Amino acid sequence: MIYDTDKKVFVQFDLILVTNTLSQNNENEDHQNKLKLINKLSNDGLNSKEISNYLNSRNIKSHHGKEFYPSLVWTILKKYRNRPNRKPYVDRVSLTETL
Repeated sequence: MIYDTDKKVFVQFDLILVTNTLSQNNENEDHQNKLKLINKLSNDGLNSKEISNYLNSRNIKSHHGKEFYPSLVWTILKKYRNRPNRKPYVDRVSLTETL
């Protein structure tokens, strides 16, 4: 507690938030399976165009219910593979309250 010259009481504390979850969506199991499939197909040697053709031929839709296209597949792969390297979200908040 901190007192000022007028004998008012202040409570001050710092809150530090460190998390990796704020930068990631909570994906459902279906979405996670699509990500794993796209990654597997890429690891098997298919390029983005071939992967998008594969998914569309099997009527597998994107997260937004649309067909896949090569640049979307490329972006999904890039983000999926970069997840382990993401820096944690850190925020520091200082609060002071008068009692």
